[in-house]
Amino acid sequence: MTNLTQLPVSRSSRPLRRIFSGLILLALAVTFQASANAQTDQTIYDDTLGSGWGNWSWASINFGSTAYVHTGTNSIAVSATAWSALAIQKNAFDTSGYGKLNFWINGGATGEQKVRVFGTLSNSAVGSGVDVGPLAPNTWLLVSIPLASLAVDGKTTFTGFWIQEFTGTDQSLNPFYVDDVVLTGSVPVIPPPPLNGGMALYEDAYVNGWNNWSWATVNTANTTPVNSGSSSIAVTSNAYEAVRFNHSALDSSNYTNLTFWINGGSAGGQVLSLNALLSGVAQPGFTVGP
Repeated sequence: MTNLTQLPVSRSSRPLRRIFSGLILLALAVTFQASANAQTDQTIYDDTLGSGWGNWSWASINFGSTAYVHTGTNSIAVSATAWSALAIQKNAFDTSGYGKLNFWINGGATGEQKVRVFGTLSNSAVGSGVDVGPLAPNTWLLVSIPLASLAVDGKTTFTGFWIQEFTGTDQSLNPFYVDDVVLTGSVPVIPPPPLNGGMALYEDAYVNGWNNWSWATVNTANTTPVNSGSSSIAVTSNAYEAVRFNHSALDSSNYTNLTFWINGGSAGGQVLSLNALLSGVAQPGFTVGP
C-alpha cells in the first residue's frame, strides 16, 4: 500500500550549504503503475454474472451474446425499447471502500445509441445519472464512473445499477453490448504531510520551477491511485530508467528532508535508487523498496 518516505538531505544536524540541482529516482524494476485498492475489485459480469448479482432488466437481454465480445467468450447484448434498461442488482451492501463502476460498451453495427447510467439504493434509481453516448459503431469504449457521480458512494443500501435507453426511441433493432463490468476498490486518501515552510515539487503538477526530465515513461496526470489531490505520477520503467525532477541550481541549506509518497501498485516489489544531483552530477544513492 502507500508508504511515506522521508529522506534526509544532510546527515548533519546543521544543513550543508550545497548547490542542489535535481533528483533522480532510478527504477531497477519495471511497471510502476498498477492501482492498489482498499476493497478487492468486485466482478459484476465477466462472461456470466458474478456471484449474487441478478438480472432485473426490462429491456431484452442476452447475457451470452457472442456477436461483440470485449474479453472472454460472451458479452451482454441489450435490445432496448424506449426508456427500457439493462438492470443488474444484488442484495444491499455497503459501498465504503469502493470507488468506481467500470464497464466496456459497444454500439454494435450501427451505434449512435444514447444511454444514461443510474446507481440504485434499495433497488431504486437515485441521482440524475451519467450520460454515455452516442455510442460509436463497432467500437469498445471504457466507461469509468465514480460512485460519487452516481450518488451511491459510502452508502449501505447499494443494490446495483441501470444502463437505460434515454432518448425515448425504440432501439430494439439496434442492440448495444456491455462487457467486463467491475466495481473497483478505491485507494484511501491520506492528507499530505505539512510542508512546514518547505517547497513543493509536485502537487497534481510540477510546481515552483520543477520540471520533468525523466527518461522512463511517466504520466504526470495519473488518476489511479492517488494519495491526495487529483493526480499522481505513474512511472513505467525499463531497466535503469528513471523519473527525474529537475530545477535550476538552488541553495539547499534551508531544507533538511525530502518527503514523498510512493505506491508499488498491485504487484509491488520494485527496488529503486534515489539520487540527488549537485551541478547536474548524481550523488551516492539511497535505496527505496522493495
